[in-house]
Amino acid sequence: MTGALHNVEFDTLVTVTRPDTGASVVIRINDRGPYEWRGAWYRHPTRCIDLSEAAMRALGGIEMGILSVTIEY
Repeated sequence: MTGALHNVEFDTLVTVTRPDTGASVVIRINDRGPYEWRGAWYRHPTRCIDLSEAAMRALGGIEMGILSVTIEY
């Protein structure tokens, strides 16, 4: 499982936890993000991490699309 995060080195293992359920996954950072398009690519103002589909499924959030999570690295 992988994800995108701005402030850590590639290949860092990060624990992502969903506080409302306690579900947790360990992912490997392999990209920078999240970004949003505003005529050019900018850091997203409210989102801190992008997760792969597999990570979202493991957290039980694939249907929700956006989750509140805590991140430990």
